[in-house]
Amino acid sequence: MGIFDFNMPGISGINLIRETKKIIQNQKFKLLVLSVEDKPEIISNALFNGADAWMIKPFNNEQLIKQVTELFEEDVSL
Repeated sequence: MGIFDFNMPGISGINLIRETKKIIQNQKFKLLVLSVEDKPEIISNALFNGADAWMIKPFNNEQLIKQVTELFEEDVSL
């Protein structure tokens, strides 16, 4: 699993998603993106390009744990 912030200095979030998914070609690898961005077009573009989930900051620990659990439950149910 990879968890990273969408708005990082020196690289675009979309490029980071693409490169990560290209390097780690494992269907079980999950990529969770964190961001203050809440624009639907940005979120859908990230999901289209390989992000498995998106969380809008701020969030609490329980929300993060729930999201991570849901990502892995999806994998088990397949």
